[in-house]
Amino acid sequence: MIRTDDPLLSYGLNETIQTALDSCIEPGLEPARVISAARERYQVQTRQGAAFMEVPGKFYFSAADGRDLPTVGDWTCVRRIDEQTTLLHSILPRFSLIHRKTAGKRSDYQLLAANVNKAFILSGLDQDIHHSRVLRYMALAAEGGCAPVLLFSKKDQLSPEVLAQRQEQCQRLAEEVPFLLYSAEDSEDLAMILSWITPGETICFLGPSGVGKSTLINRLVGQEMLATGEVRDKDAKGRHTTTFRQLVLLPNGGMVIDNPGLRELGFIDLAAGLEETFADLYELAQQCRFRDCTHQQEPGCALRQAVETKQIAAERFKSFVKLSLEQRQARIDPLVLELKRKQKEKILGRAIKRYNENREK
Repeated sequence: MIRTDDPLLSYGLNETIQTALDSCIEPGLEPARVISAARERYQVQTRQGAAFMEVPGKFYFSAADGRDLPTVGDWTCVRRIDEQTTLLHSILPRFSLIHRKTAGKRSDYQLLAANVNKAFILSGLDQDIHHSRVLRYMALAAEGGCAPVLLFSKKDQLSPEVLAQRQEQCQRLAEEVPFLLYSAEDSEDLAMILSWITPGETICFLGPSGVGKSTLINRLVGQEMLATGEVRDKDAKGRHTTTFRQLVLLPNGGMVIDNPGLRELGFIDLAAGLEETFADLYELAQQCRFRDCTHQQEPGCALRQAVETKQIAAERFKSFVKLSLEQRQARIDPLVLELKRKQKEKILGRAIKRYNENREK
């Protein structure tokens, strides 16, 4: 049962989360939500206020992959060390988790946010809309278990004629997904965005640097909480002003998670996200002559024919083929992950056994 004066209500505590907490809380433990993360440094919100959270080495050692580690938005059980420090004991099951492949050649999960209701995907209108990148973010959100919303910033920099063209392009790109072309200085636009954030909901902001994520959050909060930077004139690319992930409270009772701009957006396993984002193309692909059609060179491809007859947009088709190919190449076999986990558990077990044997001598 949640008390009406519980300080964690402002951070999204509800009956479902409270029930999960009740099942794992032991004497000496307390609930906490992760509100910021920078590499291996975490800050949590407890009933006593904000505190740092240390992660025991066993979490890193026994983790099969990055998903076994905490991230912003996680609900946890922690043990109090002192007024300003806690120790992670356990991570509660997540109802959603947004992640990407770590940058570079190494294949592992980098967590972006947990327990998120919606993902606000931002793009700037000061340059051409990158259809493939937006669809990639949409698939990422769908795979993570949250609803995407598309926000296209800096509409005030466009002429009425160009704005009308971009509106039509964004409509084709969004399809049934909610979207808005907005200016961070337009009060009506801000009111519309706030209407998509209900009290108790957690929203994750995604997008490259320079599209205005931090600026928009500052406007929604009503004060300059997050640092913002200028966009380079030569290539319209922004500088990384957000260097860590953090959860921010909004005056309307909602919460937003700001993320650093992502230069790379690789996938490990995105099957469900692709099927949801490209549901119409998956359905149409059932009409292909070959069941394992890759939609590239095979005869009788229903998708290529639909592009020729303008039934589907060429940009959407190209993104679908590219992401599908990337998904097949990058996917990690779950059996391999489970094997890695068991190997780590055996090594840890042997180390503990040797330690106990040496202590008894």
